[in-house]
Amino acid sequence: MKHLITTLIVAVTLSSGAVLLASSPGYGEKQFDDCQKSGRHMGKGAKHSSEHRFIERMTKKLNLSQEQNTAVLAIVEQSRPQMQQFRDKMRDNRQQLQKLMEQDTLDETAVRQLAEQQGSYKAELIVLRSKMRSEISKQLNETQREQLKQMRERRKHKPF
Repeated sequence: MKHLITTLIVAVTLSSGAVLLASSPGYGEKQFDDCQKSGRHMGKGAKHSSEHRFIERMTKKLNLSQEQNTAVLAIVEQSRPQMQQFRDKMRDNRQQLQKLMEQDTLDETAVRQLAEQQGSYKAELIVLRSKMRSEISKQLNETQREQLKQMRERRKHKPF
């Protein structure tokens, strides 16, 4: 039983950490804005936020119009505060789980409660991301939606 709980904690911690890293805003945003304004690429090794890299790829691969690009950026920016709120909650929750794991005796009830909270936060992020994707999809024409679907399929099959 203790092994199962420890495994659960590790799985939740790793998966939530990956979500946080993959979707954390902030890093590279100013650089992206500068890059967008100047029309220059930042160069090899430069970092953009994952959201902005996604939008850059969409713009290039799907040949988005300026109007579509602006609309997609607005959708992402509008959803960012709510998503950040849940990422922050997940981070705090993960820190609490780590503190519990450092204790000499396991408080299974507390661990279970935090694990359930973490799952709830992750579910909310999934719903928010799905809403954002749906709104973005509404900005695309049928050909672009199909191309985006193909891009996502190819990405699923890429190794790390």
